[in-house]
Amino acid sequence: MGKSNFLGLKNEIDLLIAISNSDSDSFEIVFKHYGPLLFDYAFRIMEDSDASEDLVQDVFISIWLNREKLKYIKSFKDYIFILSKNRILNTLKKKGREKLLTYAIGNVGIAYDVVDEDLIEEKRKKEEIYTILEDKISQLPSQQQKIFKLAKNEKKSYQQISEQLGISIETVRKHMFLALKTLKKEMQRENLDVMIIILSIIFF
Repeated sequence: MGKSNFLGLKNEIDLLIAISNSDSDSFEIVFKHYGPLLFDYAFRIMEDSDASEDLVQDVFISIWLNREKLKYIKSFKDYIFILSKNRILNTLKKKGREKLLTYAIGNVGIAYDVVDEDLIEEKRKKEEIYTILEDKISQLPSQQQKIFKLAKNEKKSYQQISEQLGISIETVRKHMFLALKTLKKEMQRENLDVMIIILSIIFF
């Protein structure tokens, strides 16, 4: 799967302009459309579902942090493809998987260092977001916190959490709903509700 498989949205330009003005609803629409495409693309190369899921989350956090640029981007499909390719290459380099790295680079025809990003500042902002999120999670009621961490950190399914804690799947789902509801409220106070959009889509 390559860039050609990234089909755009009909009203994409309007959505991107809205996102550049911090509209989280438009961001959610774009995330729901492109998220599965990015996951499939990443998984085909990395063959790792957890790493692919993390990549999708990382790419969209990056898009949100740099949202002011969106109104100037001529092709969002190219932009998001380059962001994804950058991160896949970096992940493969870190893992030392040379064979997959060669395949990933291929003959895509796009230089993966084209995107103008202040990587150090972006990394700092991401770390700040996660620090705030972890702090909010630590303030959740005990059961909600436990279930949320099992799902988020250990990537366990509701079924697995249900069996591990000896509670019904519906109870797990209820605690996750309440946890996300609380986190959304708290993150909105920090103007970081986009993080909860991402987490909500991943978990539900």
